[in-house]
Amino acid sequence: MAQPIKKFVAGNCSVSVFENPIQTKNGATGKSFSVTPQKYYKDKQGQDKFVSSFGINEIPKIRMLLQQSYEFLTLKGKEE
Repeated sequence: MAQPIKKFVAGNCSVSVFENPIQTKNGATGKSFSVTPQKYYKDKQGQDKFVSSFGINEIPKIRMLLQQSYEFLTLKGKEE
């Protein structure tokens, strides 16, 4: 599994940013980015679980983390 290039965390919620290589029809190469929001919890057996559904109180956290990931991606390279 690919490793995220950046991860934003707030409590039990996180958003991971992934970079993926792409190739166009004419052979040019580039990069595509995606984000994955997740919630972490432990099940009754104590096993780590990750889900992509969120309760009403988690929505503000995910919104904030998605905003941070958007800013990271849109400002990427402009700070250098």
